[in-house]
Amino acid sequence: MGDVRPSARSLDEALARVADGGRLVADECLAVARDANLLRLAAAADGVRRRMNPAQAVTYVVGRNVNYTNVCWVRCKFCAFYRVPGSDGGYVLPLEAILQKIEEMVDVGGTEVLLQGGLNPSLKIDWFEELFRAVKRGFADKTVTLHALSPAEAIYIARISRLTLPETLDRLRAAGLDSMPGGGAEILTDRVRREISPHKDTADEWIDCMRVAHGLGIRTTATMMYGSIDTWEDRVEHLMRIRDLQDETSGFTAFIPWSFQPDGTELGGSRASAVDYLRTVAV
Repeated sequence: MGDVRPSARSLDEALARVADGGRLVADECLAVARDANLLRLAAAADGVRRRMNPAQAVTYVVGRNVNYTNVCWVRCKFCAFYRVPGSDGGYVLPLEAILQKIEEMVDVGGTEVLLQGGLNPSLKIDWFEELFRAVKRGFADKTVTLHALSPAEAIYIARISRLTLPETLDRLRAAGLDSMPGGGAEILTDRVRREISPHKDTADEWIDCMRVAHGLGIRTTATMMYGSIDTWEDRVEHLMRIRDLQDETSGFTAFIPWSFQPDGTELGGSRASAVDYLRTVAV
């Protein structure tokens, strides 16, 4: 992707093509992201939304995020959540506590439990199979969707359980896994990942895990954590990789961008602005 700034005419032409149902290539996406007037960009994004959702219906899920463990050996520089194995403050929630949290969610009309945690060396696949089966048994008369385990967690469970990734996901699905969150994507460029999460899976491994999940019929979401050390070039590459895989599998159900929260992290830095958030969502 080049560094030459586009003309106003070329930006208008790109956004006009989007309005007609066309797509942006990487260079155009970068130019629009960096240089388009925010109101013009917002209007173009709203046009796409209205074209795809002409009924103007907005839906949502009532759910609860349950972090089953905060024990994690990966030490991501952007994370204020983890505790390394053996350190003070580390926990694994007992089954009874997890079921209680889900019951509280169901009592207020919730239907989706998001189960995520750290990469805990003591939790192999049998622990998750037991947990998933218990959730499905305990709420057999309710609609409870298990939206669980990011690619980083699934990949690690496979490794420490000495299984292939397809075997791992197939067993988890049989135990009750309904769908997977897109956590751990951060930014899908290895330049950024080497800097902020050098011990985590690579961008290719994240994409491959999602491809395997989709091939097994497990739908997933996709995420992007922006505002750490990433540039717009990194964000555009991330978006293109997500779009390419969606073209291939149609397995993503949602895309969730969220901004880096520096408080209490090794990485530190500042928060992304509201304008940056609006521009990122619009792109």
